Parts: sequence; structure tokens; C-alpha cells
Amino acid sequence: VTGASTGIGMSSDYATIKYDRNSTQLWVARYDGPGHSYDSASAIAVDPTGDVYVTGASTGIGMSSDYATIKYDRNGTQLWVATYNGLANSSDSASAIATDPTGDVYITGWSTGIGTDFDYATIKYGKQ
Repeated sequence: VTGASTGIGMSSDYATIKYDRNSTQLWVARYDGPGHSYDSASAIAVDPTGDVYVTGASTGIGMSSDYATIKYDRNGTQLWVATYNGLANSSDSASAIATDPTGDVYITGWSTGIGTDFDYATIKYGKQ
């Protein structure tokens, strides 16, 4: 499961928890973006090898929110973080994620456009 969690004296962070079939917690992973401000995960996917991908919105340093996508291995170790700052350098938020059988990852959501309001933005990350 994934979402947002607020710690003592902190803004919200991504919080991702893996449970086994008996509802026993196996691991917890948190992500605090570079702006140490509002971060909220909105979607999760698991690839065929058991790696976990989480995406949502994360506030950068001195910026509005950007897409932030994190890959964890099956044990909850963070493998990479990829961010997307849209064309207008303004607010962006990922809302859905999927993987394909080859390990590619697809993220979509909304992004502030130049001279427009909110646009769709879809990103593909190759197997890494």
C-alpha cells in the first residue's frame, strides 16, 4: 500500500508498506522529497520480478510539485528516484502507474502547460 504520512514536526512524505498474505508488515519505506515539504504518493505498481514502483507529487527545492517516481526492490530498498518537472516549471502531479512484462514503467497525470491550464503528461521509463 502507499500514500502520504505525516511525521512529528514534518510535512507529509510518501509512505509505502509491504504486507505478506497474513497481513504481517514486512517493510516500510518513506520518501521525503528534496524540498522537505508536501509529498504524497498516489499510485503503486509491481513488476513481474517483484520490484515496487510508487508515484505521486513531491515538492522540490523552491518549486511547485513535480512527479516523483521511486523504484524499490522486493525488500524495500530504494533503487532509484525519477522526477518530472513539466514545461511550465509549475505544478505537476502523477496519478497512475503501470508496468509491462518487459519491465518498462508508465506514469501519467496532470501537468501545468505553457499558456494552458492543466494538461495530461505521460512518461515511459525503460527497464533499469
